[in-house]
Amino acid sequence: RLALAARGQGAEVGLPYDYLGEPSPHQRQRSDTLQLALPFGWQGEAWSVDGNLARVEQDLEVSDADDPFAASSSDAASDQARLAVRGTFGERLSVDAGGDWERQRATSASAFGSGLTDATQRLAALFAQATWRGERSRWEAGVRRDDNDAFGGATSFRGGATVQLPGGVVARASYGEAFRAPSLADLYYPGFGNPELQPERSRGGEVGLEAGHGVWRVVLTAFETRLTDLVQYDFLAGRPFNTGEARTRGVEGELHARRDRLWLRASGTYLEAEDLESGARLLRRPRVAASLAAGGEIGSFALHGVLRHVGDRVDVGGIELASYTVVDAGLTWRRAGMLDPYLRVENLLDRQYQEAVGYPAPGRALVAGVALTLAR
Repeated sequence: RLALAARGQGAEVGLPYDYLGEPSPHQRQRSDTLQLALPFGWQGEAWSVDGNLARVEQDLEVSDADDPFAASSSDAASDQARLAVRGTFGERLSVDAGGDWERQRATSASAFGSGLTDATQRLAALFAQATWRGERSRWEAGVRRDDNDAFGGATSFRGGATVQLPGGVVARASYGEAFRAPSLADLYYPGFGNPELQPERSRGGEVGLEAGHGVWRVVLTAFETRLTDLVQYDFLAGRPFNTGEARTRGVEGELHARRDRLWLRASGTYLEAEDLESGARLLRRPRVAASLAAGGEIGSFALHGVLRHVGDRVDVGGIELASYTVVDAGLTWRRAGMLDPYLRVENLLDRQYQEAVGYPAPGRALVAGVALTLAR
């Protein structure tokens, strides 16, 4: 199995505030991104191999006609590789093992001089996981070793179990740890980086129940995660920072239904996210979030609609962001040929809201296109 994927994107974004927090109506950030990927795989009777080679290039430029000192630019690239091998031993046991590798490179400059010249950061990881499948259960245990040439290494463990109970109920439980080093952009981007950042570390678990009957399926999950040195971004100061100790915990529920050519999906989350040292809420994390999606097929047409609600959040400086509800809708004409025209409306009711202070979300947007299917 071999594939090639390519994606190019150009964007221009207005920046509402300068480095001092003053309004900057003419400040712009322009970016160009190129992504190339070469995924591959091999499948045998008892063994399989999956891998991916990728490269990402990004150019950023900030300018302001009113302030020549706002000018800055960066040229960044990332080379990535991943390889995973799976061995199956009978009907019960399977083992996965492999590794990840990434090299980041960045060059940057600002009106005050050059910032980075071909700075690099390397990340490498090895991982292994074993899975045992019983008659009515599934058990997993894994370990991962991360190594960063700037921040050292860390070993993370994970494990989980799924058990089928009487009445068609499925119980799940899992535990996991994670390590994430700051990127070069987080550390050194001119005017926006913070070289004092420390790596994020986390540990957490969840328990859940899943039940289904006929066309219905319900999932309930409770979770909690403890984080050390969580990296957050201060939009007003224009730089990331570490939160010493933080905790997120909550419950979420999902409801799925499908009958003939109609489907329905609903979900909701209640979240408590706080800085354990100050007691303050973590930035831009709503206590309540919910969504309702429904769709169906009528003849050769497929329709869908989505209603999303996000509760109030707290941003930098204790500013409270109001809750918002948006509606999206779409229509696809599934023709007999290879081309399927589609139409999608985002933010149908043209609601005005902000996901971060000073950054208004787009209003109503109309997207039209054609999907090409080579084989059905």
